[in-house]
Amino acid sequence: FLAERNNVDSVSKLITKLEQNNLTSETIENGDNKGNRQSYTLVWLNKNVNSPENHDICAEFRQIIDHLKLFDNTEECEKQMKKVKNEKIFLIINGQFATEIVPKVHQNPDLLAIYVYDVNDDTKHQWIDEYPKVKHIFDNIDSVKNQLKLDVHDLHSKVDDSTKINGIQDNKSDDEHTHSEGHKQLDNY
Repeated sequence: FLAERNNVDSVSKLITKLEQNNLTSETIENGDNKGNRQSYTLVWLNKNVNSPENHDICAEFRQIIDHLKLFDNTEECEKQMKKVKNEKIFLIINGQFATEIVPKVHQNPDLLAIYVYDVNDDTKHQWIDEYPKVKHIFDNIDSVKNQLKLDVHDLHSKVDDSTKINGIQDNKSDDEHTHSEGHKQLDNY
């Protein structure tokens, strides 16, 4: 029991430090997130998000992050993202919305990454250089899914590694170790 308690304390300290370093999650509070079992929310902004052809894509996204929020207009999307309390957000947006919403939400501390999906990638996209949370502009949805899957896996691995290392650390205090691991995770993400 004592070992379990120490592990819980270590995880709690890690979470506190990660919160201070912007790597935890918040919940979009609009009433239908009670079943969220993860610490992430995937937000998809797409004018045709509710079309029948996107239903399978939504199911595939839920395989990666089970809490998926769908929006077809920028105002509602931005409004809901501001309500986040306990989750980190991954945002997928269609190219038509990108230049409108990215400047408005990029500074949101709960936003980890932005994936722009634009099949008409014939325009110049130098503007993304100003926004480091924009991972890439993708020309197909499968590439978005693959990158999202990699990013979520990498983030889970970094948190898991920090927790494991923190649990066996002998010669450093938990606070010192957690602090240094939190900075390493931030530097590596």
